[in-house]
Amino acid sequence: MPDPTDKCGEVCAIFVCFHPEFELFRSAVEAMSGQAGMLVVVNNGAGAEVERWLKHSDYPTLNYPENIGVASAHNRGMEWAASHGASYVILMDQDSIAAPGMVSTLLASARQLRLDGVKFAAIGPRIVSMKSGESHPMIRLGLFSNTRRYDDTMNKAMEVDILISSGTLIPLELTGDIGRMNEDLFIDNVDMEWCFRARYKGYKLYIEPNAVLRHNLGDSTRKIRLLGNVPMILHGPVRLYYMMRNRILLYSLVHTPIIWVIHDIFRIIAKFLIFSVLIPPRGRNASMMLKGIADGIRGATGRYRN
Repeated sequence: MPDPTDKCGEVCAIFVCFHPEFELFRSAVEAMSGQAGMLVVVNNGAGAEVERWLKHSDYPTLNYPENIGVASAHNRGMEWAASHGASYVILMDQDSIAAPGMVSTLLASARQLRLDGVKFAAIGPRIVSMKSGESHPMIRLGLFSNTRRYDDTMNKAMEVDILISSGTLIPLELTGDIGRMNEDLFIDNVDMEWCFRARYKGYKLYIEPNAVLRHNLGDSTRKIRLLGNVPMILHGPVRLYYMMRNRILLYSLVHTPIIWVIHDIFRIIAKFLIFSVLIPPRGRNASMMLKGIADGIRGATGRYRN
């Protein structure tokens, strides 16, 4: 195992922030600053307290007067990283905290995959929920199930079909072949679309279970009694718009796996029913999801403007 105190000079961490919770964001940046050789913050609307802190810190910051979206922010961060000599980027959400040694462990696995002659596009950490402490399942697309749980025998990089962006290590050289993040999507499913594109071009994706990232997923959670008190990840109406619209847009792309589309149609039907019937604001949720579906069908892209 690599030394967790090693600082990986060829890796640039890219943080995208949009009105983050200040203390959580500061903890996330400080946890990463001791691991990655470079770090840049893309300010999509940080808020006054975060902006004051960034102004008095040594962290390079790319400031934008309005939210340019996650995809564009990642692309601007990658351009900055390339211009400063980085070989890899690691994409980070504002509410994700890297465990000690996460970056060096990911980088060691990436180097081993290269030595083994594996054509890989990215490698991500094991994602652990800050709320529950449970590991998010790995995603392998299958006929009956798209998830696989971790067990004690998993001690090396495991192939997956989808990685969430936060914590993902990407060799910068591959953006020439696979391409950059799809800015048409603005936010939501940006990472998924890039993974589908990479797989379509013959690249593999991996999770390194020995690298750990503590992550907040969704705006909040709520147990729904009618669903057996299963915790539901909650999202606001505008976020639901992007989820519905971008799912429809993904269905039409040649590199989107048909098995995923079949599963996902049932998922978005269930999401629509749950958020329009059980979770307030029901009317607003329903209208924004319907608008997202309609915009997806007509091919609308980019930022939603009321």
